[in-house]
Amino acid sequence: PLWMYEFWAFVGPGMTRREKAYTWAYGLTGLALFSAGIALGMWIMPHAVVVLTGFIPSGPTAGVIGANLYLSFVMRLILVFGIAFLLPELLVALNRLGLMRGTTMLKGWRWAVVGIFTFMAFANPLPDPWSMIFMALPITGLYFLACFMSIQHDKRVERRRARLDAELDAALAEPSPAASSAPAPRPTAGPPERADKA
Repeated sequence: PLWMYEFWAFVGPGMTRREKAYTWAYGLTGLALFSAGIALGMWIMPHAVVVLTGFIPSGPTAGVIGANLYLSFVMRLILVFGIAFLLPELLVALNRLGLMRGTTMLKGWRWAVVGIFTFMAFANPLPDPWSMIFMALPITGLYFLACFMSIQHDKRVERRRARLDAELDAALAEPSPAASSAPAPRPTAGPPERADKA
């Protein structure tokens, strides 16, 4: 939070009101998504510890885990889920910057779903497949939501461009006011016709 405040204090004064509004919207959305990922990681963590300690052989020192190892395991698990939930916001930001269209995101949905499930297979500490599926479904849903939002944004941009093009074409087709108010040129009188002499 301190680093984020220092960055905002440095960049914020040079931004317009609209840019500040976008920054706040993306920041709060990212905070909500990151918190949701952390909450899911914390919900999975006790079950993961129970399952993983079940593989330890019984003995007088069975189940004894060092504090450093346990804390690093918990932090990795929570951060993985928090960062994974930021994927949709990254896709929407790329679309708003004009770097990727929504239809392009949607065309690669098969690879995206495979990548999400593969990522969750490595990030999931539990051996059963159901926990992996349960963890991958929210991220997959957020991915499709990001694709839908990007496609709707692209449609709005195209409608705005079409309206501006139509207004520009109409403005170019109209005669200029200076040309319409100028008086029409008078015809020049030719040499008088001479009567034929008998």
